[in-house]
Amino acid sequence: MKALLLIVSLCLTLPVMAAANCDFPPPPEFAKTAPIASRVFVFRVMNLRVREQSTQEAGPNGYPIFVEADVLVKRTLRGDTSNITAVHFVNGTCGGINLLIGHHYLIATTQNDELIELRPADRTLADIDIEYDPAVTSSKQLDSNKYVIAAQAAIDGKQPFDTVFDEAAYRSMATVPPPPEVKIVKEPCARPRVVKSTKGKKAAK
Repeated sequence: MKALLLIVSLCLTLPVMAAANCDFPPPPEFAKTAPIASRVFVFRVMNLRVREQSTQEAGPNGYPIFVEADVLVKRTLRGDTSNITAVHFVNGTCGGINLLIGHHYLIATTQNDELIELRPADRTLADIDIEYDPAVTSSKQLDSNKYVIAAQAAIDGKQPFDTVFDEAAYRSMATVPPPPEVKIVKEPCARPRVVKSTKGKKAAK
């Protein structure tokens, strides 16, 4: 009995211990970065691959294993983006990010190199393809995208930067995406139709 209680106790404390070991600085946010960002742009993920490097190369703020995304800049709202080729990020359970091939992302960054390094749980970017259709990738679609319109308005001083993204834009970026929203039906259920049996009457005849 004591052994069973010990096992149950360990099972209950393990998730807490795992959560305690997941420690990283507060993630950067679009609303705080965009006003001072040297570049604000939309990119599309064209390819993904896993990269490995030595611990010394990774440095104190880097990662020995990360994901490299080949990106194509589709719309520039601020700055020079002609040299951007890739985005690096981690996709583990602790602060991991999930970028999807084919999706468009709007980002604000102070980095000026040809590759962008994302931080754990980075919120300087978001997925602007909530209803993704791989056949729809034209510039006209970006012109009418509500997040692109909002970002341009914020850059022009017409609205605050903290109103550009909503939580829906971050849903696909979790390493384990949350389940879809459950729709609650408020209408009463229809009562099943009761069919009376006529077998007994036939037998009586």
